[in-house]
This record gives sequence, structure tokens and C-alpha cells, in this order.
Amino acid sequence: MPLVQEESTADGFLEEFQELPFGIRLRGTYDSLLEGDLENADSATFSYVRPDGGDEIWGAVGAIGRPFNLTEESQIELPLLWNIDELTFLPGVSFNRVTGTGGGLNEVDSLDFRVGMVFALQPKPAPDRTTLFDAHVLTASYRLDGTFDFDDFRSAGEFTWEPILEEPLSIGGSYLNFFVPQLKYRSRLFLRGEGGEGTSGSEDFFRLGPVFELHLRPNVPGLRRLEFFGRYTYRWELANDLEDTNYLEAGALWQLDEKGHLALELSYQRGEVPVKLTEVDYFRLALALRF
Repeated sequence: MPLVQEESTADGFLEEFQELPFGIRLRGTYDSLLEGDLENADSATFSYVRPDGGDEIWGAVGAIGRPFNLTEESQIELPLLWNIDELTFLPGVSFNRVTGTGGGLNEVDSLDFRVGMVFALQPKPAPDRTTLFDAHVLTASYRLDGTFDFDDFRSAGEFTWEPILEEPLSIGGSYLNFFVPQLKYRSRLFLRGEGGEGTSGSEDFFRLGPVFELHLRPNVPGLRRLEFFGRYTYRWELANDLEDTNYLEAGALWQLDEKGHLALELSYQRGEVPVKLTEVDYFRLALALRF
């Protein structure tokens, strides 16, 4: 399975906007910038709420970047059991800005610049050897964490390991039947580590933990544009006796066009939001975009 997939075209009311210029992609997370199949990509979300008698609350969460495939069609041979199937340079910017407080909502102000190298490893063919996973995706990146005021930037390093299994389970792969043909699913599993300078007044950090995603889609007429999703992140704090943190996001979206560029999304978020670990606990209705 190609790591950086080419986007296909489809009819719909967004036909004139099938992709952004210069190969730039708008997605929900930095990891999702690699995914060319929109069906498997997370969406950036934009929301606006004005409660009765309250302040305006708006939010923007997502990532924008441009992957560069450095290997073209050839593999890089390694003197081990694996070859580098694809090598990708991935610069990107992740943003998470939510204004307003109250009702479980804290102000979120995170702007993170990343440059990373992504290695897609595939096992060398051998008739007498079997492997648990079809491939592995390793990402090593340098990160500058700041705010939308472009101040208080702190540097950090980040690495991610993602195993890929197409069948009989879908881990990092495409949608498969979830016990019955009327329901399809896909999942993703990461092990992520990060370390770097703390924000003003806090100590340096080193965190390690898993990230698990699950996506469900009905495979019945009239409901194929509906998707349920959940994402859970846990981080063990391994430096300076800081507390462990976790973050849960779950919800549903309804795709508004055939290709999947535009959707309405209702989600619940609770825990410490990456990267700044701002604590939140709220529901949000948003417009979801992915290109």
C-alpha cells in the first residue's frame, strides 16, 4: 500500500475544488497528511457558537502540509529483514485554536510547526518467514510549539511507530466488514513519544504512549455518508514526576458531498488536548473539511 497516495477525482458540488494548489493538503492531524484517500483521512474542523448572553466561541483544529515522496517507484534496500518502501519528507503546520471559557471549555491556543521524515518499511519476501504486520510506518520529526500570537515557541522532538495490517484486521488499512457486511470499520494504532522544552514556568518533558482510532461506517443505502469515530490518547510522563495525561475524542459526521471534502461533525472531547495539554470537556458542532 503506497504511503503517500494519489488523490482520485469524483463528481459533486465541490468538483471545481478537488485539491489545493501545489499538492498542499488540509487534514485533521499531521499524521493524516500522508493519506491520499479522503475516505481514510481525518478532517480539519471549524466551528462557531454564540450562546445566549455569552461570548462568541469559535474554533479551528487541523493540519496543513505537503508530503514529498523521495523514493519515487524504487525501494531502498537495507541489509536487514526490511526494505524502505517509501521515504517521505513531510513539512506541516498543526493548529488548534478555541476561544472562550466556561461549560467545560478552556481557551486552546496551539500552533505547531513540524518537519519530519517518514519511513515506510516492508518485509523482504522470503518463503519460510511470516510477519505479524504487512508494513511499519516510522516518523521522526522536529517540532516548534507556539501560539497564534507567534510567541513562546519551544522546541521538541517526536517519533511515531504505526503498524499496518490489511487483513484479517484493518489496522492502518482500508475499510473492512465489522462482523456483518452492513457495517464497515477501520482502525489505527500508534506508539508516540515526544520530548522537549516545557512552556513558560514548566519543566522539560518526555512523554510516551499509545494512540488508538476506530472508525465505523454503515454499509446500507441512505447511510453510507454517516461515520462514527473515536480516538483515545494516553501519555506516560517519564520526566520530572509530572502527571500522566489522556485525551478522548468521539463523535459522528455526515458527509455533505460525494467525494468527502465537506461534512458536518458532532464530537465530544475530554482530557488534555495535544500539544499544549489544555484540559477540555465539551461537545462541539463543526464544519469538517479535507483536501
